[in-house]
Amino acid sequence: MKKTAFIHVLIMLFFVILTSSNAFSVIFPKYCLEDLCDKSDTIITATVASINCFKHDEKIYTSIKFQTDENIKGDLNQTSTFEMTKYGGTIGNTTVAQAYAPKYTIGEEVMLFMKEYTSKKFGRNFSIIGLSEGKFTIKDGKIYRSCDVPLRVKSTFRLYDISNKQKSIDKNEIIDQVKTIVQ
Repeated sequence: MKKTAFIHVLIMLFFVILTSSNAFSVIFPKYCLEDLCDKSDTIITATVASINCFKHDEKIYTSIKFQTDENIKGDLNQTSTFEMTKYGGTIGNTTVAQAYAPKYTIGEEVMLFMKEYTSKKFGRNFSIIGLSEGKFTIKDGKIYRSCDVPLRVKSTFRLYDISNKQKSIDKNEIIDQVKTIVQ
């Protein structure tokens, strides 16, 4: 009887570890680079120009304005600005956060894989494909992302562990691959 209970506990423990968000996401990347490109109607590099949190219908939202640096896919004009409004943010001592949503800082240079849609509340808007998986940070000519999911490239059978600044790679290596995929 004790042996059966012990085996059940081991099986449950294994299942919990395997399906926990961090362990699961490291073992099974959700989107490869080709998927990010295919699911996006807009891929750009841009700089975060401003961030503004506000309340609407008693809910907290964040408006992020970007200055487009390069349009890789889609119809956003280079040197244009665009705005994305997302659920969550901080007003006073109240913070509302969406799990796995990317975070932004003013002045941050990013590469974004986005899907455009029309919001009933805010009009033209964008969502990031794969949440944190679809946002890359560019700094000093290097690129990385803040989520713990490695970037898989099916066409080259490569797996990039660019989950933090110390593991970043040359930005042109990824951007050139993206341009090749979307052609």
